[in-house]
Amino acid sequence: QRTLPGPVLYCGLEDSEARLQTRLRLLLRGKETPEGLSFRTALPRLDNGGLEWLAGWIIDNRPRLVILDTWAKVKGDSKKGLNAYESDYQLVGPLKALADRTGTAIVLIHHLRKHASRDGSEDIESLSGSMGLPGAADGLLFLKRDQGADAATLARQGRDLEEDDDILLAWTAPG
Repeated sequence: QRTLPGPVLYCGLEDSEARLQTRLRLLLRGKETPEGLSFRTALPRLDNGGLEWLAGWIIDNRPRLVILDTWAKVKGDSKKGLNAYESDYQLVGPLKALADRTGTAIVLIHHLRKHASRDGSEDIESLSGSMGLPGAADGLLFLKRDQGADAATLARQGRDLEEDDDILLAWTAPG
């Protein structure tokens, strides 16, 4: 299936502007920054104005893709009176609704637990936190690489995936 070009917002919420510029220079190797690529290094938590800001940005810019790196930086506080699953599900639910309403892919970068399985047998169980996050998501991607290794695996799971075989990747340094 072909992808449709369009604006992209990358929220590198654990990065400084200088770090993002350095990474972008490495990736682009002297080429121009693609038109429609926007960056942010700060965003309010979703329960403190962040969801409204993001919805406004999406309506104004009509992006194809929004990346929130990382989920922990924007997710908001756990919902009182709910178990961890219910709380996580309710926290990600408004983002899922926003993605569905606007036709925008919203990618949440989230970490795997330390010592997570590398063989793919327990991808979902390796997510940090409860099962509420994967329960609300349409699809999951797991990028797994041993530190210092030249090979990585991209595992995928999802409601509407036609194929879900792992993809082997060669890990190379830009430049």
